[in-house]
Amino acid sequence: MRHDSELGPPWRDGESRRSRLVFIGRDLDRAELEAGFRACLLPAAEGPAEAEPVGAARA
Repeated sequence: MRHDSELGPPWRDGESRRSRLVFIGRDLDRAELEAGFRACLLPAAEGPAEAEPVGAARA
């Protein structure tokens, strides 16, 4: 398993802000994995009004 905790570069103006998860394995149930992750998403209306930029200083 690989896990990095370093921040990447800042988002560019107009850049699609997406993250990807990659699963490598055998006999994984794609539909079940996708359904589980989709169940964790908030509808856009319920999300934060403004997202804090990655790497922003916290008070």
